[in-house]
Amino acid sequence: MSKSDGKLNNIIDALSFLMKILENIIKEKTCFLSMNTIPYLLKHM
Repeated sequence: MSKSDGKLNNIIDALSFLMKILENIIKEKTCFLSMNTIPYLLKHM
């Protein structure tokens, strides 16, 4: 396993972690709020 493979795995782990957080946020909020939250997050990345 090369160093780049490890970095890629770390990135994938981080992305899946962020997706879980986003899913939880969307589940907790109403559809209207989540529709506004996603473009806001994308704009500020």
